[in-house]
Amino acid sequence: MIGGLDDVRARLAAPADKAARPIIKLLKAAVEVHQSLDGGNDVQTVLNDVMSLAKPRAAAWKHARLEWDESFMALSGVILTCRNPYSWLLAMFSRPYHHIGRRIDDLSTFITTPWLTIPRERMEAAVASPAALWSAKQAAALQFSERAKIPTRSLPIEVFLADPVASLGAVLEGFGHSSEGLAAIETNTKSNEPLAKLQKRHKVDPWRDWLTAAQVANFNAHLDAEVVQASGYSIEKASDYPDRLTAKHAESLANYVNTRRNQP
Repeated sequence: MIGGLDDVRARLAAPADKAARPIIKLLKAAVEVHQSLDGGNDVQTVLNDVMSLAKPRAAAWKHARLEWDESFMALSGVILTCRNPYSWLLAMFSRPYHHIGRRIDDLSTFITTPWLTIPRERMEAAVASPAALWSAKQAAALQFSERAKIPTRSLPIEVFLADPVASLGAVLEGFGHSSEGLAAIETNTKSNEPLAKLQKRHKVDPWRDWLTAAQVANFNAHLDAEVVQASGYSIEKASDYPDRLTAKHAESLANYVNTRRNQP
């Protein structure tokens, strides 16, 4: 959709981007061949990366590290979303999107393992840990907000889920747009989980029952405290967490992880 805007479309026609088009065509052909042999996922990933990197930053992959450039001038504003880092950790562990390498089934190991990034992230090839990934991307979002020449608004996922219509409506009106006609989608478009269930889970912060003192301490080791605070969150104290999870909480965490990993 963003790529269809006149200013952004003009950037896509720039010489540097045109140079990538033959490569993109070759990769598309390779995807078709490999998919016919039941092995096209790796080639598809490369294709997605090349296509994303050929675009201006305003049309980049939605999870890419933000960096201001003039292509954003085609937009009336940018909504910056964020999530409590501890809640994000459990979500990433249960469903580690674009994780490179074998899936890590142990949370403690996941927390301390370096994270290898895919090219469309538009950042360094590896960071020290998942916490370092959260810190780097959120720091970039905060810096983007300072440098942007168009309006930006922060909309934490917790605030959005609590009341999608009111929170998004307020942001749109802040950009000078009407919020008339906004309506909440009643089910998650990926998992089909009802909105009411999502709201209930985020309201009670279940991740507080799913972390141990050592896990919190190790996660904190690579969290940028200033970035966490500037984003409206707080660094958790490891001393507030148990050495081991109770059987009830361990079962609850396992159910959450298994449910998310079994989603389409």
